Amino acid sequence: PKVNTEKNNVQCSHCFESNAEKCKSTTMMQCTGDENKCFTYSYSIKNIAYAAQGCMQTSMCDSSNDVIIPGIPNYTKKSLECSRAPSVLPHVLGPVTYGLLLLKLIS
Repeated sequence: PKVNTEKNNVQCSHCFESNAEKCKSTTMMQCTGDENKCFTYSYSIKNIAYAAQGCMQTSMCDSSNDVIIPGIPNYTKKSLECSRAPSVLPHVLGPVTYGLLLLKLIS
């Protein structure tokens, strides 16, 4: 199936670390297609810990499937947490709305 790479109005923290149970995001990524959830994920391969954050489809978050990376030997999922992804729109509309409100108050 064709993957939808069109950007949507959702963004999530983004990071990846090896030899770590958690990663600290310093950047945001623009989600695409049906990606409407933010995830925090930790796993190990051959006893080496990895951690990641990014965008994910709701169906992947709701899945009871323990294997997100199939076919990798010695792979162990440790945790997967999903949260509602914030929209990019409030970040753009906030200053505009504030400016319009300020203009209304001073006029």
